[in-house]
Amino acid sequence: MKKLFALLLVAIMALSMVACGADKTATTEAPKTDAPAAPAATQAETTMSDEPVTIHCLHYMVEGEKSAGFEKIQAAFSELYPNVTFENSAYSQGTDYFAQLQTAIASGDMPEIMMGNPGLYTDLIDGGYVMDLTGNAVIEGLGLTQADMGDVSYQGKWYAFPVDFKTWGVYYNKDIFAELNLEVPTTQTELLEVCKALKAGGYDPWAQWYADGASVDIEMRPVVWTEAIQNGDNDMFEKLMSGEKKVADYPYFAKGLEAWGARMGNWARNDATSNKQSDANEIFLSGQAGMLYQGTWNYGSIEDLKSDDFNYGFFFVPTDDSGKEPVMNVQVDQAFMVNPKAENADWAVKFMEFFLSEQMGTWSDATKQPCITGATTENTTDFLKTILDVKASGNTVGYGEFTVPFTSAYTAAYRKALTAYRVLCLGTPCENGKLTAPSLSVETLATLSDYVLVEADGSRQLPLKAHEAHEPVIPAVSRQVICVVGASGFGKPIRESVHRPERFCALTGAATSDPVTPEQAAKAILAEQLCDAVFLNQIDTEAQRSLADRFAAALGGSGLRIAAGSLRAGSGWLYPDI
Repeated sequence: MKKLFALLLVAIMALSMVACGADKTATTEAPKTDAPAAPAATQAETTMSDEPVTIHCLHYMVEGEKSAGFEKIQAAFSELYPNVTFENSAYSQGTDYFAQLQTAIASGDMPEIMMGNPGLYTDLIDGGYVMDLTGNAVIEGLGLTQADMGDVSYQGKWYAFPVDFKTWGVYYNKDIFAELNLEVPTTQTELLEVCKALKAGGYDPWAQWYADGASVDIEMRPVVWTEAIQNGDNDMFEKLMSGEKKVADYPYFAKGLEAWGARMGNWARNDATSNKQSDANEIFLSGQAGMLYQGTWNYGSIEDLKSDDFNYGFFFVPTDDSGKEPVMNVQVDQAFMVNPKAENADWAVKFMEFFLSEQMGTWSDATKQPCITGATTENTTDFLKTILDVKASGNTVGYGEFTVPFTSAYTAAYRKALTAYRVLCLGTPCENGKLTAPSLSVETLATLSDYVLVEADGSRQLPLKAHEAHEPVIPAVSRQVICVVGASGFGKPIRESVHRPERFCALTGAATSDPVTPEQAAKAILAEQLCDAVFLNQIDTEAQRSLADRFAAALGGSGLRIAAGSLRAGSGWLYPDI
């Protein structure tokens, strides 16, 4: 429970961080529909050249159903225009996509079409690599709300074609609900009663995935977003980032925390903090848990992985006891930007207009995602119809209604800071002088930086630690885990120098009164099998070199990369394979 609340506090405390260097003039307010049309972005003429054309598309649709749907639409366009072919390059959004964009800029080989919401790529806009689509006839004809267009705008101008949107809520196991005579809850109290009944019936109420702290943020949004916008605090994120306001100034966060703790924190599985989305899906689909809080983006995965006889439904989480229909939080998901400097930019615009005006049904069929236009086909599922009906009702609030979307503005500032300084220390200061997690997820930071170094665990200021089964919490995108060992603990009693001394003794066979030896520390590391590399810190003198040599020898043959030295002095050395 403490771990779960720590995750939540990280999520909300991060909102108090000031985005140094953020553009105070930035806004996501949608332009008025009578804005003058940009000549380069008006609906493409049909009298275009029939010379051979290649449209290069850079995207992060590594999921099979999305990339397949995209290629199907491309094939339909090429059937109409045989002179047009497509070249697709797909990279993971969490690790490689932004790096590939940067490489393309450096090489002078930028694609015609790039995937992403403009607020996250303001550096590309400032560099002239993203077309101003303000006044585009096809986009205007979609009849979208300010919230929808706010997600694809920057400083009052439209910069992307929005294709679909995302929301989040509760997937539930219909068979388990029927077995326990449970109804879909319409109030917060009813939801808590469902949790109790599931637990009493031998099921976990929730399949949780808190290895990514962003899930806590998603679970709070139905309260925080809704109440902020309903109370006219559309500038909330802007004021939080400027330092004008603090999280404590907005009661919505406290209310969101209370609601989350009641429905989620009190029903945590032991593995909740180590589970990723894929783990939570497996728990839910195996029938261990009655409910899964997830987004519409997960629908395709559920459909692909579920057994033929697995029956599930979806509902929006009630946040109070009013009995009113819950408000649906919405945000543009897939969006596509056009590079005006590309050779075939006009054809890229024409293709995206074709996508939005004629092929949305194809996209819905392929991806099972709710289209921005509300398009449906005879193959549209009940799940999608539910989402689209609520969207059409207007009982929604969107991220684009805030004057400055938090993550977008902060990401832009972070990228500019990286360009200026190359190395950044990121986090939210606490009263004890330490830093909590930053507002941007590790997954997002990995798209922006060459290297991200994360402190995944603490040792209560002791030089050594043994880990419990749920420790450390390692981000899913991690490519290497480094264990840092403090040599100052060598020679001192285990109970004085090791956090969780009983666990350390269980791993090494020592007693808590025994002095720590380099060999014991190595034995504990080998027993835990948590890391790829080990750094022995606090080797500050040449006389301590023998301790490092003993430690490295005890790890010999393990395959671990071993280094030793002093972080304080900025010195160290690598041990060759031993």
